[in-house]
Amino acid sequence: MIEQFLMPLDHQFDSGFGSIANAFYEAANAIDIEEYQDGFGLSRSRLPIFYLYRHANELYLKSIITILHRHFGQHYPSIDIKDFPKITNPSKPNKPLEIYTVHSIKLLYDEFLRILSNKAKSINKLGKTDWANVPDGLDEMVKLIEDADKKATCFDIQ
Repeated sequence: MIEQFLMPLDHQFDSGFGSIANAFYEAANAIDIEEYQDGFGLSRSRLPIFYLYRHANELYLKSIITILHRHFGQHYPSIDIKDFPKITNPSKPNKPLEIYTVHSIKLLYDEFLRILSNKAKSINKLGKTDWANVPDGLDEMVKLIEDADKKATCFDIQ
């Protein structure tokens, strides 16, 4: 298992999404300290911290979606590094999006929930965790992030 994380990112089972997410998360934790609780510079904004956490969440969702897609795909257990999941966009259901072009937390989260719903029994057989038991309040948190950063650029408040 550890060998997986020593491979180049594009050869990892999740194409490196999880490793990059960890880097964003660790960077956010490094600067999310008491010294900066009131923000940075003249504007006293905490946007750099929010930006890093938000993108870590996006990449964690991409990681788990990619892992589940590949695990339940036709090529498993081998890795086809060109086999990426497609994300359904409700506004254009007949034109799925490549996962690496999707930055919406809501679209990714909805895809994750769809996979959980469709594969719940198979997923739960893999481990001792009930993955379908999504924590209370998570839907509201996803909505809050999506509403604050629809373009996934830097919390454009309109």
